[in-house]
Amino acid sequence: LCFTKLKLLLLAIEIKGEGGGDSKISINPRGAKIVANTQGFFIAQSADE
Repeated sequence: LCFTKLKLLLLAIEIKGEGGGDSKISINPRGAKIVANTQGFFIAQSADE
C-alpha cells in the first residue's frame, strides 16, 4: 500500500518490547504484523515526496 499509493519504500519498523520495555529497529521485517502506532522508516525518490 505504501509503495503503490504513495511511492514510499518501507525500510524498517520500530518494535516495542512487551510492557513498554526497550524498543528495537527491525530492518526489512518479514512477516511482522504492523499494529497501530508503529513507527516506520521510509525512503522516497526525492525530498519533495
